[in-house]
Amino acid sequence: MIDISNNLKANTAAVVEAFFKLLKISGSIQTLKMDKTDFVTAITQDFCVALGQNKTIENLVLDAISNTTPARKFNLLAKACAMNKMKDGSLSYLSAFNSHKFSASTNFNTFFDSFRISEQDHEMWYGETKIAHEMKGDDLKKKFYSGLQVMNFGNCGISSQGGFKYKDLIKLNQPVWPKFIEFLNKCDLHTLNLSNCLLNGDQFELITVAISNQPYKCKSLKVLNLSNNWLNKEHAKLLAPAMEENSTIEFLDMSQNNLGVYGVTLLARSLQKNSTLKGLNLFKNTLDVDGSRALGEMLKVNSTIEFLDVAHNRIRQKGLEAISEGIIANKNCKISTLGLRMNFINEDGFADFFSKVIFSGKSKISHLYINENNLSNLKAIEYSAQIKEKKLSTFVDNFEKLCFNNEKRMEKTIWANLGGIRNTPGEIQAARMRANEFYTKKTGLVRAPFRVKFGKKIPGKTSPGSVYLVAEFEDIRSVANVISLASKGRVLNGCRPYCAGTNTYVQIRKSKRKN
Repeated sequence: MIDISNNLKANTAAVVEAFFKLLKISGSIQTLKMDKTDFVTAITQDFCVALGQNKTIENLVLDAISNTTPARKFNLLAKACAMNKMKDGSLSYLSAFNSHKFSASTNFNTFFDSFRISEQDHEMWYGETKIAHEMKGDDLKKKFYSGLQVMNFGNCGISSQGGFKYKDLIKLNQPVWPKFIEFLNKCDLHTLNLSNCLLNGDQFELITVAISNQPYKCKSLKVLNLSNNWLNKEHAKLLAPAMEENSTIEFLDMSQNNLGVYGVTLLARSLQKNSTLKGLNLFKNTLDVDGSRALGEMLKVNSTIEFLDVAHNRIRQKGLEAISEGIIANKNCKISTLGLRMNFINEDGFADFFSKVIFSGKSKISHLYINENNLSNLKAIEYSAQIKEKKLSTFVDNFEKLCFNNEKRMEKTIWANLGGIRNTPGEIQAARMRANEFYTKKTGLVRAPFRVKFGKKIPGKTSPGSVYLVAEFEDIRSVANVISLASKGRVLNGCRPYCAGTNTYVQIRKSKRKN
């Protein structure tokens, strides 16, 4: 691998010439990494010619290219990628993450147009100019060439071709379609990352038309990342019919958008008719309970989706029940990985889910992600024990921490909030002295060492960070003794202790909205 990342001096003619010579003679370079440099601004046609005929380079990383880079330099690189395919090279990965030159619609379109080359273009680069000028007929016809399987254009601000409107183009007798659409139809691209590109309506319509069957069928795209693009229900109106038609995409990432209930409902309805999608990421889309119900209806008929992430969507108990019903109602449901993190799901919701979905044997779930919900350690221990008893191979992320817990030890352990602390030496010492009361007062025999943890101050809150004490006793009866003494104000300065492993927490109320 050759890595010149973060090198601000890599834009000189001498550096480019050195790389040109290296590409011509090297037979072992597989990765060329030039992110966060101005290298592309100085590349020459000679460099691109060498790249085009190189047989070993597989990965080309050009992340964070300078905004001063001329568009023609991108076009040269695209042409080099096309030549690499024509000459049976190995280039399969191109990354231009955070390269905002694509924000101009003409740059985006001409970049993909540069993958169209002819025999005459090949002769101009690798043969004789005189012969190239004498060529005619089929030798002048341009065809798409690309061996790229992965394109990473995340955070690029990609634009469409001059305000793309499918309904206007389809009315023309001889419409000229954007080259991006033709590229997905002609080439074997496997993965396309368009995350955080701030796509507007026209730009998003271009993408949805490209993955549908009109005017050209999407050839081989399997992974499409559209995360973090502020997509809403209006965008879902374009995406839903495209996904209903698409027969290649296997994983769709729509995380951190704003589809909402209506947008997710439209997408879920379209996936009832889709028979190729295997993974769907809907993390943080405010789909709520009603969106979960739409997904539940989809799961009742869909028999291809294996991965579903609905984390951070406030689905609560009712939403989980709807998804559960969809899974168990469909004997052909293939859901094996389910993400439910950060959804305000309570213990009743999990009790119903584990009983009907996991322990019943009616699902194929092998990986379950439920962290940051309202499930106590005691219930987690109970469910974990049942999984082992039934000899199930289900992985549950929340149960991984249980290897650090011992039920008998937890029964003899208490924790307490000793109050606020401003992280000064004096207050830290005072907190440790309050904790030392367990050694000087008749609270029971404490197993050393007891632990004192200092919490961080919450941003935006006037109260200081808290100090927490965790102490384990030799005898379980000491726990009741400490709770009794604390209730009388004889230890912990009146601070209330809690049994370890209980689902007890302090609610942090939101500040009142300022007028």
